[in-house]
Amino acid sequence: MPTQKKQSATWRIALAHYLIAGFAVPFVGSLSLTFFYYYALPVLTDTTYLVLGVGETMVLTFIGVILGAQYIRRKYRITDVSSVANLSAAYIVVFTGLWMSANMLFLSQLAEVPVTEMTIASIESALGILVFYFSSKKYIRTN
Repeated sequence: MPTQKKQSATWRIALAHYLIAGFAVPFVGSLSLTFFYYYALPVLTDTTYLVLGVGETMVLTFIGVILGAQYIRRKYRITDVSSVANLSAAYIVVFTGLWMSANMLFLSQLAEVPVTEMTIASIESALGILVFYFSSKKYIRTN
């Protein structure tokens, strides 16, 4: 017998989607790939690591959105796709903004502020948010 889908508030469905697609999958994937880069490719420069990080963020966010959309489609009754996608995009903007602010505050305490790294991290975050938003619009479906 198939499980009954829950009728939940839009904010809860959007939060579940954000936590899977915008946090868990990119975090675990980035952590795994960082160890791989460090041990398997130790000759890369810091800039190369940063550029690889931008690419991996895009790919992992996209994979996360597909997995998150499948999860919420199986678990919840979705009636308004646009609201779920927009609210989950708002979550990723707010939490990414808080994370970037904390990073910049920490980095500003250093004697030498790594401007290149901060710029690449900002671009990476903006591109990740765009990938999250547009792929969420495409893959979240009503059921």
